[in-house]
Parts: sequence; structure tokens; C-alpha cells
Amino acid sequence: MSIAASSGAEEMKGRTKRKSSGPPSKPPTAPILVLTAPRVDLLPPEIKAQRKARGVRHLLVYVVAGALVLVILGSVGATALAESMKSSVVDAQQQTATILSQQKQFIKAQDAQRQVALLKAAQTRGASTEIDWSSYIDRIQAALPAGVLVAGFNIKSASPFEVFEQPSSPLQGLRVATVDLQAVSAEIPDLADWVTALSALPGYSDAIPGTTSRDDTTGLYLSNVTLHLNSAAFDGRFAEKGK
Repeated sequence: MSIAASSGAEEMKGRTKRKSSGPPSKPPTAPILVLTAPRVDLLPPEIKAQRKARGVRHLLVYVVAGALVLVILGSVGATALAESMKSSVVDAQQQTATILSQQKQFIKAQDAQRQVALLKAAQTRGASTEIDWSSYIDRIQAALPAGVLVAGFNIKSASPFEVFEQPSSPLQGLRVATVDLQAVSAEIPDLADWVTALSALPGYSDAIPGTTSRDDTTGLYLSNVTLHLNSAAFDGRFAEKGK
């Protein structure tokens, strides 16, 4: 019995040693308990409802007050803008009145300018078909051959208010005046040479030779030529320069 007991004790001792050779185990952590005092809500529901309603009323008051402030600010801004625009309109009206007052000082000058412009327009219109016939007849005389004299002439000229009669033949040019020319010469004239000489005149359109007859009393030959002139013969003394 003693031998078995000692061997069992040794075995237990060996197991104890093997267990003690490892790291020591950590003791388990116990939960932490927090103790609070017990509370009981003894307020009746009616009081809670009143408090909640009071908070809603306060919120509505704030909202209404904020909206009222915005309305007041908008009204003040609109009033200020309207006053500014009204002031601008008044300033513009005052400037207009000042300009009109200054313009009254120049009414006479403006009337005089209009009258001058009207007079110039009338002169330009009235003289638009004017031909310096005295100078032009002198040019005709200078263009005729030596020994040929202008004895008479009949003129038909355009008017500023009437259209001058134009030729029906497409071979004839436009015309603004007609000169029926009578010339005398001591010898039988060459009317073709006359037409050639007259073609160098300003405003020449065409010329038509007429008849030639001899005056037995004087012994001179009387010849007729019809000369047509275009707009280049106009004097243009009232026309604006550069046009």
C-alpha cells in the first residue's frame, strides 16, 4: 500500500510541475455594474401636451415675425427704388426742359436756315434746265465756216415742270432743247460741213440739214439747220459742286 501511494503522489507532483512550467493564466474579469437612482415620471400627459403646444406656438411666432421682417424690408427696398426712379425721371424732365429752352433761342436762326435751304432748292430746281443761250449762240457762230453768219434762230427748251418731247426714232438721241438755225452766206453752203462743225458743240445730240434758198435782192443764200441738244448743254450754275 505504501508503494502505490508514493507512486501516485509522485505522479501528481509531476503533473503539477508540468502545469506550473507554462505562463500563469489571467484571472477572469468581472462585469462592471453601474447603479442609477430609479426615476419615475409622474407628470400627467396633459402637461406634456401643453409644453409641446407652447413650443409649436413659439416656433410659429418666430416664423411669422421673420416673414413680417422680410415683407417690411421688401417694402422699404421697393419704396427706395421707386423714389430713385422718380428722381431720375424728374432729372430727365428738367434736362429736356432746359434743352427746349435753349433751342428756343435758335428758332429764328433755324427758320433762316430753312428758308435759305428752300431758296437754294428752288433755284436748283428752277435752273436745272437753264441754258445760257447768249453764250451758246456765240459758240454756234464760232463753229460755222468763215463767211457764214447766223441770221436768226428759234429755240424750244425743256422746262423744270414739263417733260420735253423726245424723238420717235430710236436712231436719234435724247434731247432737252431744239434750235432752228437760219444762216446766210455769199456762196452756196455745204450743209454737211456745217453739221460736222456743229457736232463739236457741248451738249450736241444731232443736227438735221434743212433747205437752202437764194435771195435775189441781196444775192445771199439763206440756209436752215435744226440742232438738237442734250443735258450736257445745261448751265448748271446752281448745281452743287461734286455732283
